[in-house]
Amino acid sequence: MTRFQKENQWKYLESCPESWQKQLYIKGDKIKVSDIYSEMILKKETLEEAAKNLNLPLAAIQEVIEYCQIYRDLLREEAQEKHHQHPF
Repeated sequence: MTRFQKENQWKYLESCPESWQKQLYIKGDKIKVSDIYSEMILKKETLEEAAKNLNLPLAAIQEVIEYCQIYRDLLREEAQEKHHQHPF
């Protein structure tokens, strides 16, 4: 996926030109989708709990999950790259 490919399909997600990562972020907050998704799994949050805790619409959390499922390979690659750049 390029930085701009498919971005127009997302209402609550956008790219961050300043980042080396291609994954999308929450519009206006610059929170990476992978951070939200990982936090939800770690805390075992429901969609509603995550939306409330992050002060985001439920639809934004649903987009995060959908995006992470569609682009899981990209997110995995970026996580590995980040680990190689900063192993500690």
